[in-house]
Amino acid sequence: MPKHLWTICCENIIVDSLTNTISLIHVVQQLNVRANAPAMVLRLFVVSLWAREGDEAETFKYRLVWRAPESDDVTPWPEIEVEIPSDKDRARSFVEFHKLPFHGEGSYRFLIEIQDAEGNWEPVHELPIRVIEKTN
Repeated sequence: MPKHLWTICCENIIVDSLTNTISLIHVVQQLNVRANAPAMVLRLFVVSLWAREGDEAETFKYRLVWRAPESDDVTPWPEIEVEIPSDKDRARSFVEFHKLPFHGEGSYRFLIEIQDAEGNWEPVHELPIRVIEKTN
């Protein structure tokens, strides 16, 4: 099973095709939402970095789950398949969102879960995002 190294939310990504480096633009720790909005309309990327643990190529699935504050209300997204080839040590993945469910102010979380060999989802990381309701 690969190792999760990090996950970051940002508003934009720039990938340099010559060096294969990325720039994460406007890292998000808090979102401001219009009062009484049924959903957060936005452009948000969730970027993760994964490391291979052996010498052979590795393919795995993970998913993101959006959890509302102080609630059991969760929104899982479809699973993402990632391949780390044998000639690479790591792989990046990007997921773009344009809308997220909104259930009032609070500390929301993206849960990152990886699928194990038996098909079960195992949590590997939580990314908190503070959501503030704005009246104007």
